[in-house]
Amino acid sequence: MTSPDTFKPSLASDYPDITPEEMGRRFLKLVDGLKSVDALTPEYVAAQTNLPLKYAPAGKVHSFTLHEPKSGWYYGLDYYQSPTAGWKTVSVEFNNPANPSADMAPVCGLDFDGYAAALKGMGFTMTPTYDMHGNVVEYHFYRGELDVSVGYREQARSTQAEQTHFCVESISVHGAK
Repeated sequence: MTSPDTFKPSLASDYPDITPEEMGRRFLKLVDGLKSVDALTPEYVAAQTNLPLKYAPAGKVHSFTLHEPKSGWYYGLDYYQSPTAGWKTVSVEFNNPANPSADMAPVCGLDFDGYAAALKGMGFTMTPTYDMHGNVVEYHFYRGELDVSVGYREQARSTQAEQTHFCVESISVHGAK
């Protein structure tokens, strides 16, 4: 499933079945079956997620990223490995480079509560990470040697409902420290 082609983002319309929510589900399926980060290879990740990862030499990552031009959102799955440092990680990220504070509704079909419930259902325990002011900045979910970190923010800043509905900006799995 890994491709010898060089990475470039694809249009979401080229992969209509891979919505932001579906990409999140595929990431969760990968995590659910994972016992150790040692199992993570580009081939394993591609097989478990059924996503055609391509190598991005500039970032030294294997990636599959989709772009939704109407909303400006990009969403993608990346595999990173540092042979010298000995770590591996897989992440899904949602970003809108033209408007970083854009309403996340187009990429929030699977919201923070959905990811958290799925991870807890897989046996992960949730731990918040706080900044120096006591605000939660991200959550970590631990199971054995696995650490899933979740960065989140409010869906939008326009209404009270959107300010209290939390969406995932990034989610990654790596070895627990």
